[in-house]
Amino acid sequence: MMIPILTKLQPQIKDKFNLFVCLTLSLVVGGCSKKENPFVLYNSQSNGIIHWIDSKADSLEFIHTIDSTYYNQGADDLINENELSAIHVYQINLGLSPEYLPEHWGITENDFYLKTGLKATDVFVGFDSINNHSISSKISRVSTAESYLNKISQPLKEYNKKQELILYKTIEIQSITNDSLRNYIKNITNQRKNKWISKMAYDAFLTNAHETFSEYFRLKCTEAKLDIESSINLKLLLEQLSSDLSEKHWELVVSQLRKK
Repeated sequence: MMIPILTKLQPQIKDKFNLFVCLTLSLVVGGCSKKENPFVLYNSQSNGIIHWIDSKADSLEFIHTIDSTYYNQGADDLINENELSAIHVYQINLGLSPEYLPEHWGITENDFYLKTGLKATDVFVGFDSINNHSISSKISRVSTAESYLNKISQPLKEYNKKQELILYKTIEIQSITNDSLRNYIKNITNQRKNKWISKMAYDAFLTNAHETFSEYFRLKCTEAKLDIESSINLKLLLEQLSSDLSEKHWELVVSQLRKK
């Protein structure tokens, strides 16, 4: 009689064991799901930093020297060649957020002037031998630990090279913008000299030139996708650092990049 009883009980024991295993696994999985996935957290932190840096570009002011005293006077008051050479329109930092500018500018004040006719110290906030507002400068200040510096050295070097190329492209667009602005003024001035347009029209063209060429500069930068490239370059850098650095050092990087 014992054999049939055991045979009958064994399936019941097996079912209870399976139920116990299922409940245990569900509790473990449920407990793990409450802990945030570190990769999701790092991605969220990186995206927040990039969004904040990108938003800075919106507040960068446009500067121009198309002063109304150049033209809005007598009927024959026109911009001459000497005045024309001093006319320009530019955006502070050439429209790039300070963090997106490379740590080492890669260009001298003299070279910048020859290319754009502008003073680098007027255009860039804190132009000096080192850009202390740059991403790599900020990250380099996080820790002096050798293990940390070894892990950030090559990624920052590659990031800076990419951002130098973006700066060069922006300088080229600035140069084209100023050349186009001066050619535009030269053209309408000649039209006015030849009486092809009225003095009122001439003044109106010059009054609107600031806004027209500010938009021209923005459009050329957008077409070159410089803002998108900068965001992508930073995203790749942060992804690598979040993977390579210790949790402690990564949190220090995040804290440093969030500082105003």
